[in-house]
Amino acid sequence: MSRKYARRSFMFGVLVSIVMAGAGCPDGFTMPSFEVVYIPDTVLEDVVRDTIGKPFGLLTRNDLMGVQRLDGRALGISDLTGLEYCTNLTWLNLNDNNITDLTPLANLDNLEFLYLNNNDITNITPLAGLYYLNEVTLSTNEVWDLSPLVENALHSPGFGDGEGDFVTVDAEDFVDGSGVPLDAAIAEDVETLEAENVEVIFTVSTTK
Repeated sequence: MSRKYARRSFMFGVLVSIVMAGAGCPDGFTMPSFEVVYIPDTVLEDVVRDTIGKPFGLLTRNDLMGVQRLDGRALGISDLTGLEYCTNLTWLNLNDNNITDLTPLANLDNLEFLYLNNNDITNITPLAGLYYLNEVTLSTNEVWDLSPLVENALHSPGFGDGEGDFVTVDAEDFVDGSGVPLDAAIAEDVETLEAENVEVIFTVSTTK
């Protein structure tokens, strides 16, 4: 029996048991530990399962709340749905994947280290409000607007409050061959970040 088939069969059996057990519960009664989380990207699901040591069975919110570090480098991950329940996540490495949408990260308030090099990201708006970010890598994407990170630096109790905070971006997207910002908005964002003690590191893309 394949691992995937065994996993799905076991999950179905557990789900039936939960439904039957809950049939007699009074109205309004909830069991948070059994609130099931579905992760559609099977590779990301496997990473989460390996991290928490749960190869089979239903994933619950309680399971994901226990994740503090997640390493999913170079695995072909494209969908981050489900990570929104990893609310205690502080370190996340997703370099070298196929990610476009960062929305599931929008409420991960404890996130401090976020590595997203070499993906297909164009919009980092979901990162606005993640005030404890210290390091963000965005090289080899198509990100031209740093204003969400500027907002963090201006209002953050973490981002920009200590030495070592930085963000990396592609040089070709932000500056010309002489290192001059491509437009006034970019220049202002970079200047503001650096004034808030966030180093902006311009990198040269080697892969895409």
